[in-house]
Amino acid sequence: RISIGYLKFINKFNYLFNNNSSRYKINNLCNSRYIFFPGTPMGPGRYIYLNINSPRAEGAGRNKKYYSTQASNTNNIIPSKEQINAITGLLLGDGCLRNPNSNRRKTGNYRLQFTFKAQVYAFICWLKFSIFPRAPWARGALKGLCTDNLPCPYPKENPTQYSFESRNLPFFTELHKIWYSYNSLTNKFIKLVPNNEFLNLYFNEVSLAHWIMGDGYYNNSEKTIVICSENFTYEDIIRLIKLLETKFGLIATPQKRKFRRPKKG
Repeated sequence: RISIGYLKFINKFNYLFNNNSSRYKINNLCNSRYIFFPGTPMGPGRYIYLNINSPRAEGAGRNKKYYSTQASNTNNIIPSKEQINAITGLLLGDGCLRNPNSNRRKTGNYRLQFTFKAQVYAFICWLKFSIFPRAPWARGALKGLCTDNLPCPYPKENPTQYSFESRNLPFFTELHKIWYSYNSLTNKFIKLVPNNEFLNLYFNEVSLAHWIMGDGYYNNSEKTIVICSENFTYEDIIRLIKLLETKFGLIATPQKRKFRRPKKG
């Protein structure tokens, strides 16, 4: 796990949001017309075109005729850069990318999945309906990243957690190549920290906020913000610590989780 000094974090975090608040407008697409996906072992880096007023399909360019004939295709949906910032933070936490049909992993598209404890239900709804809303320009099948359904409770009676998922999209299939590595021994994909090029582009103060909301807590005894990161390697944790210092001037340290023994009697 990663530990950050609380007071310095709060001071720095307030400064970052006060000076970048105009950048975090969920209902507007980013000013940049292109989203860059850094290269992976599976292929070189490439740009994905993003229309300022509407979601666009990869390779659509400026061809208005192409867009008009493809507008009803849900697969054309591409997140805004602000949404990718949020997704980056959530994937550093407990968020995941999965293919719902294991038989189609080579051809089927992936989707985002999130599970949170019931105590933060308000945050879950805010995330689903404000960060990943149904697109206001949507017509027909062209909707947002998620449906309008409420988060799913588990169990249904007295739920302890809630979950929701996005649509299956080619965009998330591409994102999966950056965030996951296939382990031939376990026959499973393992989530890893993306390369520095991707993090430099898409990890910002918004990402940090969602990372903490998804997998962080306040340690009152040590007066620190703790982010659980046990699923990543020590090398990746050190990379994240250096990223926090480089981007935000935050000094963080790696820590081992302390297990408390139950009291006798």
